Amino acid sequence: MVSGICPNCNTVNNFEKLQPFTRIKCRKCNTELIVPMIYGHFQLTEVLEEHDFFYKYKGYDSKSKKNIILTVLKKKFSGFRDCLGYCKNETSDIFHILQHSGIPPILDYGELENTFYTTEPDFEYFKFSDYNPNELGEFEAESVFGAFKTIGSILNYLHNKGFVHHNICPDNIIIDNEGKVKIQNLLISRVTYLHKTKIKTSFPELKYYISPEKAEKNKEENKGDIFSLGVMLYYILTGKYPFEGDTDDQIIYTRIRRPNGDSTEKKQIPYKQPVSIDLIRNDIAPEYAELIESMLEPYPVRRPTAAKFIARLNFIEATLEKQKKMKIYNNIKSRTEKAVIDMGNPSLKNAIKKKELTLHYQPIVELKYNKIVGVEAYLRWFSPLGKIPPANFIPQAEKEDLINELGIWALDSACAQIAKWTRLGINDIYITINISPSQLRDKGFEDTFLKIIDKYNIDYKQLVFEISELSSSPEVSLSKSRYADFAKFFNTRISLADLTNKFQSIKKEHSSLRLHSLKINESYIKDIKKAMKQQEAFDSIIAFGNFLSVPTIAEKVENRKQVNFLSKIGCSLAQGYYFYAPKTENEITELLLKQKKK
Repeated sequence: MVSGICPNCNTVNNFEKLQPFTRIKCRKCNTELIVPMIYGHFQLTEVLEEHDFFYKYKGYDSKSKKNIILTVLKKKFSGFRDCLGYCKNETSDIFHILQHSGIPPILDYGELENTFYTTEPDFEYFKFSDYNPNELGEFEAESVFGAFKTIGSILNYLHNKGFVHHNICPDNIIIDNEGKVKIQNLLISRVTYLHKTKIKTSFPELKYYISPEKAEKNKEENKGDIFSLGVMLYYILTGKYPFEGDTDDQIIYTRIRRPNGDSTEKKQIPYKQPVSIDLIRNDIAPEYAELIESMLEPYPVRRPTAAKFIARLNFIEATLEKQKKMKIYNNIKSRTEKAVIDMGNPSLKNAIKKKELTLHYQPIVELKYNKIVGVEAYLRWFSPLGKIPPANFIPQAEKEDLINELGIWALDSACAQIAKWTRLGINDIYITINISPSQLRDKGFEDTFLKIIDKYNIDYKQLVFEISELSSSPEVSLSKSRYADFAKFFNTRISLADLTNKFQSIKKEHSSLRLHSLKINESYIKDIKKAMKQQEAFDSIIAFGNFLSVPTIAEKVENRKQVNFLSKIGCSLAQGYYFYAPKTENEITELLLKQKKK
């Protein structure tokens, strides 16, 4: 009898006559079980990927008693014997190469059931190929270049050992649960390359990433990897490919610069210089754009080596840091920085009338159920000068006494959004709006708030006011402000963004505030190792929230390790790019409707 033991209650379950990977419930405790596919001493529970000549599974190695990822050479394809030979020869070579920390190591390899396998450690990772710029938003430029510096160092290491990767693309670049960038599938890409070269396959499936010399002559060298890396950088930063066309031929041949008099049948497809990346994204420095352009040169001799790519990146980073033109995760293009924006002029005052202002919404997720329960509204200004960061115009709006006008517009827009969602049946989502201390001093704020609520006929409990303190008005005290009574009277919910500065005053005056939540600032969990050493401090914050009967929210959560830590300490809610980037009105509505249907 084919059977499996439930890990929860140790009950033996009958798997006979069930297809591998079938999901069933334990007959005693209802724990979900997966019927494994038995392959030698491996129990495989999930198909992760299927490549041209390989399968990749997740499973368990009964010999080493470890969870592993297993790669198996397919049996039924023309050229199997050749590829089997490549696997045996190449794996021994790759073993010597796999000393670099940026490459997932092969733990074991061998032959089973007349084919070839390798095992790798099982770990959580995120593929760059899963990135969709329309859904997740843009990657910050400096963080991308920092990650690709790691990839460049791996390529340099491989090239020095005479190993050309030949398959640099988002499907083969991963970020592990520690945030480290790695190149995977070395064996798969190497064997695929050797076999396709032998059978003279003209166009690999990954046509966007192959170099001009590979496309035209089926020949490759180290500089081909650099070309592929340049295409990938271009795509990751813009969501677009540098070379595009209506047909496969156009996609391939528009990157080839042909000499005059070339009689090739493809000469009718002209070379097309890619659009400079800094013209697509205004937060990317020209120095970075020039580096990518050099990587996409049609002639290999003009491209940098992997070593020079790293050296150029280091030089650019040092130069930009010295000149204070760029900051990590907050890049502003130099031409925007040089623009002198007078926040008191009609451009800001008329921004609402000209529809230059908009709200974007970042989901707030309940960690226990991975469910969106609210969103935070972010004010965005798209002026004729381009996108102006809030860090530029909010402080100036405070000084020019325009913050109340902006705040009222944001409040009205958020309430209008709640009304739209209510009509669509989305009535269990709240919107958090940032409010400044100067708005609290406005005598007409309460009346304005009530009129807007009445205008849209919505439940005011679907609004959360997050109090933010700006340097321009540090004298405002939340615990003593007139808004405390206003909040208590209306049962309006407030989220405190800066917990540390207000911890003692909140503790002393908590009875006067009707709090919705306590927010854990990003600085607390940015360094997760440091945070883990200070768990007692987090425990006291969670305990304080429990004392006030309010949940805690962690902001700017960016990786799985942070999520695991927050779940461990009992944090209820979180928001950040790990879950979702800020979204437009249409994007967030579509997302909420999908959740409602589940």
